[in-house]
Amino acid sequence: MQTTLNDFIIQDHGSLVGFYPTNAIGRTWWKDRVDIDCAKLGCFFMVDRRYARDIISGIEKDLED
Repeated sequence: MQTTLNDFIIQDHGSLVGFYPTNAIGRTWWKDRVDIDCAKLGCFFMVDRRYARDIISGIEKDLED
């Protein structure tokens, strides 16, 4: 499943969730707020599912305004 949220494409990979910043705003947000040592799958940053909801909430809070 793939979702687009503001400046990200988010993909569900079961136990991992992939986040792809689609523009400079998304890349800057990710760099400033999420550990940049995340594993990558192509252009997607892969995050353990238990952290994904907090990241999505942060994106909504910071970038929806």
